[in-house]
Amino acid sequence: MQLGGLGNPAGHTSGRVYLALVGRLLAAVRNDSVEMNVAMNHANGAFTLHAGMPVRQLSAVDFRTALGHCDVVLSSPGMTTLVEASQAGRPYVPLPPQNWSQVLICRHLAGRSEQSLWPFLTGPYDHIAEAAPEAEKAVAVQEINRRLGRDDGYLTRYAQLARHAVGNPRTPDVGAPFGGAHEVAAVVAADLAARRSADELTTEATAS
Repeated sequence: MQLGGLGNPAGHTSGRVYLALVGRLLAAVRNDSVEMNVAMNHANGAFTLHAGMPVRQLSAVDFRTALGHCDVVLSSPGMTTLVEASQAGRPYVPLPPQNWSQVLICRHLAGRSEQSLWPFLTGPYDHIAEAAPEAEKAVAVQEINRRLGRDDGYLTRYAQLARHAVGNPRTPDVGAPFGGAHEVAAVVAADLAARRSADELTTEATAS
């Protein structure tokens, strides 16, 4: 399992809220017959994951080495990890988004993947206004993650979908053989903009 920088304009509180959610999700998903290794950014001691398993901070090189030996990547849906998992041909199972950019990535992948986990992950964040200030969206994601961490029904359903995804592995389809996260960002933005335009045209046609 890979947890990225845990960065968010809402500050360290957002990262701690997210790790509390992830800790509960892992408890729901974990199968003792499966060996799980966790890599995350400790941010000089600012973040701790209580998951009952070893947690390491890996360099980029060490992470790629670990990636080459794992069967499935479980990760927050950050662009860099998606690209690396795709390039390595590794099956990928997403955790919930930890910030607004990852919400957008989830929406993009929901339109490209057969995994029902992706659209499930986007739903709780649908009411966040895209035109809102970045800091406001960051806090909104934080508070949704706080609520989800207390929602037993959500945790149970995530565990069901995640286990199904592990049993039916899929390499992430980010859209092309990208060389870096910035290329994925451009494609995600273009894809979502095209969908918004199509929705607006449909709405106008219905109104007329």
